[in-house]
Amino acid sequence: MLVDAVANGRPVVATVFPHAVALLASEPGIVEKVSSWVGRRLNCVPGSSHPIDGAVDTLLAGEGVRRDYAHLVVALVRAVNVPARVVSVYAPGLSPMDLHAVAEVGSPADTGADRDGA
Repeated sequence: MLVDAVANGRPVVATVFPHAVALLASEPGIVEKVSSWVGRRLNCVPGSSHPIDGAVDTLLAGEGVRRDYAHLVVALVRAVNVPARVVSVYAPGLSPMDLHAVAEVGSPADTGADRDGA
C-alpha cells in the first residue's frame, strides 16, 4: 500500500514533513485532530487523483477523492506511530449503495504487535 512507503527507514510523510509530524505527535487527541485537519486541508474534487497517487501527492495537491482522504489520515497517524489502515466499507445510507474507503485507526497506546501488517 502506498501509505506504507518508506525512505531511509521512515514513513515518507515523516521524511517530507518532519516538523508537522513532530507537532502532531505531541498533541493529545491526535486522531481526531488529524482527521479534522485533513478535512479542512483537502478539497473533494472528483477525478482529481489516480489510483496510484500516494498520501504525499494528495497533501501537495490539496485535493482528492474520498480514498485520498483516508490514505492521508492513515499516513499521518502512522507517521506518529499510531496503528492505522485503509479499509473498504459499504455506505448503506446512500442511493445507490456504494463502497467507500475509510481510515481505521487504533488507539495510540496500541503496540505494533496488534497490527496485522496490512
